[in-house]
Amino acid sequence: MVDVGSFERRRSGCSLVGEDLRLFAYQAVTGECVWDPQAGVRRLGRVEVGAVEGAGDRRVVVVTTWSLEDDSVRDERRRFEVARVAVDGGSAWRIVWAGAVYRCWPGRGQQEFAKDLCI
Repeated sequence: MVDVGSFERRRSGCSLVGEDLRLFAYQAVTGECVWDPQAGVRRLGRVEVGAVEGAGDRRVVVVTTWSLEDDSVRDERRRFEVARVAVDGGSAWRIVWAGAVYRCWPGRGQQEFAKDLCI
């Protein structure tokens, strides 16, 4: 499990337009409020946000970041479970669980996505 609060802090100051949970997940990973694939490439590698799964007040979004500028981790895949919670007389989406798996550069660990950290 990953520190959920770090993702909420990363996207603080960003607003969510409608029900776009793909943007929500992108904001949590990149800290960018506007979906700017070029900004993601410069800082993080290529960021790919998967389809939103689930229905109702609980959803799952998977974000994969490819070709990280890191000496051991090549790619990272984060899974966010989000839930609609009551906030100030309304409701908002919040991350309730986050997890990550990693794929390593050759010679630095596993070549398929796994929970193990790269070396």
